[in-house]
Amino acid sequence: MEPIETEKLSARQAAIPGPSVRICPNCNQENRQEAGFCRFCGASLSGQLLASGSSHLVQLQPGMLLEGRYTVIRQIGEGGMGRVFLAVDSQGRRYVLKQVRELPENADVEDYEVFIRSIQREAQILSSLPHPYLPIARDFLITPQSFIIAMDYIEGRTLADILLESPVSLPEERVLRWAVQVCEALAYLHSKTPPIIHRNIKPKNIILESGENERVRLIGFGLARYYVDGLDHDEEFFGTKGFSPPEQYGTAQTDARSDIFSLGATIFALLTKADTDQFIQEIDSERISLGFPEIDALNPKISPAASQVVRKALSASPVDRFQTAEEMKSAILRILSQETGQKSIETYVLNQPVTLEETKYCEFKEVKGAHPVRAIWRIVDQYVVAFLNSEGGRIFWGIRDSDRVVVGVKASYRNRDEIRRAVMDKIIRIQPAISPSAYRINFHQVLENKEPIPDLFVIEVVVPRSLTRFLYFTADGEVFVKTESGKKHLSGSEIQDEIIRRLHP
Repeated sequence: MEPIETEKLSARQAAIPGPSVRICPNCNQENRQEAGFCRFCGASLSGQLLASGSSHLVQLQPGMLLEGRYTVIRQIGEGGMGRVFLAVDSQGRRYVLKQVRELPENADVEDYEVFIRSIQREAQILSSLPHPYLPIARDFLITPQSFIIAMDYIEGRTLADILLESPVSLPEERVLRWAVQVCEALAYLHSKTPPIIHRNIKPKNIILESGENERVRLIGFGLARYYVDGLDHDEEFFGTKGFSPPEQYGTAQTDARSDIFSLGATIFALLTKADTDQFIQEIDSERISLGFPEIDALNPKISPAASQVVRKALSASPVDRFQTAEEMKSAILRILSQETGQKSIETYVLNQPVTLEETKYCEFKEVKGAHPVRAIWRIVDQYVVAFLNSEGGRIFWGIRDSDRVVVGVKASYRNRDEIRRAVMDKIIRIQPAISPSAYRINFHQVLENKEPIPDLFVIEVVVPRSLTRFLYFTADGEVFVKTESGKKHLSGSEIQDEIIRRLHP
């Protein structure tokens, strides 16, 4: 996306169009004031005059062609920042066009400038964040009449809509699996330099994609901001009551732990159907009263472990919450492992063997050299394909395969982000395609004398069991299957034999 200099355009200037023009009632294109017929489609322009100096934005309408590329189909939503439209390009690709609302007559221009900065910031953030659980911004369009952000269209429903349609609260396991994906998105945002703080996590800003893969996307970046070291509080105080933490009301600067609070409130709402607005009261600009009850008091079916996770995330003080999204994700994954009956290694002690053994379902790999990202990226797709063509399994980097001893992988915060992207880069190229949400990438802290060793991890990639009879292959067209001693690369004739075996068991 080409950067656009918007700072030079004031809000009042942006709200005032140039010379008077006529808007075609047929194709919505602009024509000169003196034109009698549209120069684009030939339709009559009688009476279609937009007066010079109008203070209103030209609102998008169905059929309007924008920037010669996007054809507006219909309005699909409306929020505090403006309206949202579905559009298609000449190739039939679908997009979401988010248009900032016009300046109210009694509003201060400075208020409108906040809106403009917000939508500009949203476009800048999303245009640089390729991640499976985030949307992608393609364009930020500015004309004298419009401020529009164009994003990929995500077909699905928000968790708010799903909760509203459900007669009861949602199942714990399902909600926690969604939360794991949001944690991964947050870990990615918070790992950026500078960290990106979402500031508006709530059920309405999480979309469950259509289909069977249960993949969610975190949207609604209008309030997102970059963390600035040394600030006493945020420069702009916005949020959603019932989901925003106390510091977001102006008592301190929001950081990664603020998003963790909001995710905790989101989980609370999904598991109880309670209106979280009632649990946060603003006494004055310096004091916020929190009154979240124990979640199992509203829903006795909630497990004690899940209740503990929510309670910690909703702590009034940031220091009492999970300190990172990765930490919260690990806590949730432990609950899911217990609920699904899967065994999970919770502690990895340096130079000590693990209890697991290498089998057809479990592979250990030691990472040697100074480039862990490169070492993992080089072979991860081969092992993932091998597990997909077998019965699923787990790959552990940082465990020596000869004696099951933990040696760990040295990975800084930046390295961990690079490893996630490297693994996902290889996984999304595997064919037939499987949703990225079906895989899990876990970073387990390595311990010594019961204390975590900084930046030393065992990296686990969990591969799901495939239910299809088809063979999976890498982007290079290679096919592997898992064996008790490792993986096997299949030759052309072996691939044919394997296909026949699968089709005629």
